[in-house]
Amino acid sequence: DVKVLLRSDQEVTLTLILLTPVERSPVESHATMGAMERANRTMGEMLRTMKHATETRVGGRLETDHLLISWMIRHCCWVFCRYHVRADGRTPYEVLRNNSYRGGLACFGEIVWARVPGSRLLRGKYEVNWLELVWLGKTENTEEHLCGDEHGGRKFRPIRRQPESAR
Repeated sequence: DVKVLLRSDQEVTLTLILLTPVERSPVESHATMGAMERANRTMGEMLRTMKHATETRVGGRLETDHLLISWMIRHCCWVFCRYHVRADGRTPYEVLRNNSYRGGLACFGEIVWARVPGSRLLRGKYEVNWLELVWLGKTENTEEHLCGDEHGGRKFRPIRRQPESAR
């Protein structure tokens, strides 16, 4: 039998969502939730850094309700799991999979070419088979790239990064 203990701060929302008993930490006792507080801090720092880098790349400000922000938060979590080195010298990904992550990435918000799935069969040999889209991250388990435009995001297997001067 595997026993799971969920610990929460004093926010009620978690206990409303879960049907499992939740141990609550004392009010204003951040040390009790030390590892989680540190992870939240790291995620916030990563999100601010990624937001600044994306704003610099696009030459404008991203407001909190911009469509890219929710994709950015998702991507920060993905990056944290694969690259954040814990006290034991391993990443969360290494703990789960027993090897380090070796997949290729593009920069968040970078314009890439993504090949339309089945494009050779459906569109024909002389039709455009690659779309110019914004790179939004990767899927959790299948190594597919998430790319999108103003119509939303989709999964693509092969992508190509544009030349450095066009990024």
